[in-house]
Amino acid sequence: MHLPLQIILPKEESPSASSFKKVFMSKKDQTVKPAKTSTPEQPGPKKVNFSKRVKVKKIRSHKHYSEDERDAIWHSPEEYTILKQRCLETLKKMRSADFKDSDQFSSRGLEVRTKAASVARKEKKAFAWRAVLDEQEHQCHVGMVDQESIREAYLDISRASSETAFSFGKSDEMAVKEYMER
Repeated sequence: MHLPLQIILPKEESPSASSFKKVFMSKKDQTVKPAKTSTPEQPGPKKVNFSKRVKVKKIRSHKHYSEDERDAIWHSPEEYTILKQRCLETLKKMRSADFKDSDQFSSRGLEVRTKAASVARKEKKAFAWRAVLDEQEHQCHVGMVDQESIREAYLDISRASSETAFSFGKSDEMAVKEYMER
């Protein structure tokens, strides 16, 4: 007999603005420790520190920008069209086996726009959903609810994607540092 499955999500506990302010302002160096996460290059739990001092920098609304300021900040429709055309051109070149990144054509940010990457991403998402649903079905059969086990089932599948994203981020960081040193 198959029972209907439902996705069981942990209840979010979102603090009210007043409770955040109380924590934020009452202690000099309030430390928040999120769930343990680690990466190959950065082991151990991460920390967030809040200072008693708050710095606020006011900025004007974009509605009050001059035409020159808007032109300097946002792409015009023509520039956007050119960007899209260049992306499509790069994607076409990426399909060839001998494609290599250059100053003129960079695949960075377009990796997920290929057919193979799109299919792989959909498969990973389906695999993660399946892991969560399988864990819920198991818990249903044994008569228990363990949200942490459901979370772990998902994390086991998504960990590789997180590590890949971290690796890309590190690579981007090095590229920017190299560029800034020129």
